[in-house]
Amino acid sequence: MEEEPAPKALMAIDGIGWDWSNMANEEENHALVADDEAPTEFALMAKSSSSSENEVEARLVEFKTQEIKFYEKIRGLEFDVEVKNNKIEHLMNELEQVKKEKDGLDSKLTGFESASKDLDTLLGSQRTNKNKDGLGYTDVPPSCSTDSPTVIKTNKVETARKPSVKYAEMAIPRITLMIKDIRIVVALGT
Repeated sequence: MEEEPAPKALMAIDGIGWDWSNMANEEENHALVADDEAPTEFALMAKSSSSSENEVEARLVEFKTQEIKFYEKIRGLEFDVEVKNNKIEHLMNELEQVKKEKDGLDSKLTGFESASKDLDTLLGSQRTNKNKDGLGYTDVPPSCSTDSPTVIKTNKVETARKPSVKYAEMAIPRITLMIKDIRIVVALGT
């Protein structure tokens, strides 16, 4: 039985324009055969394959460690965000309390301002006469018709009636006290 030469696949694509004349020798078999170079090439391929596998495994381990580090960083950042959100919530609650206190103080201030205006109006109404000094009182107490000195005629003898000392002693301190009390109120009101 006569052995047929191995097919030459490169010769089938001869029409592309390459020169295949060196391959035209029918006696040479260019198919892959086990020769002296083949075991060396396979050994290199096997060695490079195992080193590639080792590189892939080393990179996989490296990526796993980086992934763990990134997860730890993410957890740390999530914790930071949670802490800051809690702080923001606490500050918002404090802001609400301060706003409520401010509203209460504003209403008190409004009450004090209206009381001050009422006091000013009251004091202004007491000072309508230009002759009145201070807070609407003169230094001399108002005269009372029954306590004023009068002339009594008895048996054609005229005697002057003296004003009641008791009234004079009581009237002057009252006016003084009233002036002092009103000045204190005015000082507090303005």
